[in-house]
Amino acid sequence: MVNDAYLAMPLGPVGSSVKDIAEFSNFLDESERSYAGAFLATGATPNTVVSINEVDKDIFSESEVEALDFAYKEFGKFSEPKLVDITHRYPEWSKFKNALQSKETTREPMSYSDFFSNPSNGGEDKFALESDILEASKELFEEDYKVAECWK
Repeated sequence: MVNDAYLAMPLGPVGSSVKDIAEFSNFLDESERSYAGAFLATGATPNTVVSINEVDKDIFSESEVEALDFAYKEFGKFSEPKLVDITHRYPEWSKFKNALQSKETTREPMSYSDFFSNPSNGGEDKFALESDILEASKELFEEDYKVAECWK
């Protein structure tokens, strides 16, 4: 949804641009930092960010708002430790589990193609899909990616 580079980190997957925004990183230019500051603030506990303003839904497409609403409805009720447990079930993170937990590394780049695998608990998961749907989605993504690469 955000066309970000994802990193597997000890607490789960993190979009690198989202991480920069949440941390008000020096990688942001002044306009990005100002825009983020109008909506976000550092929370009371470490690694937390709080909303300080209404969401500007005009920047999102209808399908993006739908995806965000789904994610909040399904996962907004969970505590931070439970969310960590949930993200660790997914193959795109779990392939880095040993290296992250042994502290051999603190982050590893993730591949979008790995997001097209079902979690280890399969049918119990809200994101689990039939294998043929996953494969078709992956093929469509890869084709779109190839086309986008041609326009760079």
